[in-house]
Amino acid sequence: MAPTSLENTVHSDSVLPLNGKGGVTEQVKENEKIELKLADEYGAPDSYLDAEKDTLWYHWVGSIYRKPLRFEAKSGKYVIVLKTEPHADLGKHRHRGEVQAYTVSGPWGYQEYDWTAKAGDYIVENPGTIHTLYMGAGSEVVFMVFGSIEFFNDDDSLREIMDGFSFWRMYLEHCEKHGITPNKKLWY
Repeated sequence: MAPTSLENTVHSDSVLPLNGKGGVTEQVKENEKIELKLADEYGAPDSYLDAEKDTLWYHWVGSIYRKPLRFEAKSGKYVIVLKTEPHADLGKHRHRGEVQAYTVSGPWGYQEYDWTAKAGDYIVENPGTIHTLYMGAGSEVVFMVFGSIEFFNDDDSLREIMDGFSFWRMYLEHCEKHGITPNKKLWY
């Protein structure tokens, strides 16, 4: 059970007085100052990405386009936006990590499930399930992907494994092909 007051959070071996000069309130303030200094010195800076100037759409497969928003080298997580004008299918695949998705526009879902996401919907996909993505006309979805994606052939044999490095490579190849300087703000 969670403590009901600050007093209950102080351990008996603590030297913090609970009131008066030098009490818990003053100690918390001092600790906050130290922690802010640590965050400034050792933490990662906040990141702002202008969706029109700092990243770009480029073709992936079929009629699906992607836009990278973040590549994390430490965790392997990446954030991409997928969109399509006509209806599109991505293919049967399995995620080895969690995926979170936010629907910007249009209907989308998985052929194996009985739901269809619409604008404003949020989805969490747990690792391990195999499903086939479809995107309705005008769909745009933000995906935060942790780990690899395994794509399967129609006979359920493994066709390809992709992860954050795959998406980094494809972005860099697109930039090189079109004479675009890659935006280093996409990497963390």
